Amino acid sequence: MKTSRRSIGRLTALAVFVVLGLVWLTVYILSGVSEAITLDGYILKDLRKEWLLEGSPEIPHLEKYPAYVADPNRFFVSTNVYTINDHTFQSLFGMNDPRFEGKGILTISKDGELIWVDSTKPPKLIKLKR
Repeated sequence: MKTSRRSIGRLTALAVFVVLGLVWLTVYILSGVSEAITLDGYILKDLRKEWLLEGSPEIPHLEKYPAYVADPNRFFVSTNVYTINDHTFQSLFGMNDPRFEGKGILTISKDGELIWVDSTKPPKLIKLKR
């Protein structure tokens, strides 16, 4: 009897550690994506400022902003239109960060709104904390 209780206790302890490990891993992964969205949001806002300083050309050329062309697979000109809460947003630039883990892309609209375009859910506005 003592051996089986001891085995059950060990299995229970192992199960608790496995569950805690999975919870920690889930939180770590989710916080990594949200942290990347926040950091990249500021980058997209800076890119939009440069576009405004250039005179807001109708067709922006990413090549004119050398700091953002270093990784052309990460930044792109975006021409999509998104409707969120009955408001329409014309996207301007977008980015796909490896830290997004294929879960979506981040775009900025011509009027400066950040939009997270999830790969499985409707797009949503992102508000950066000051």
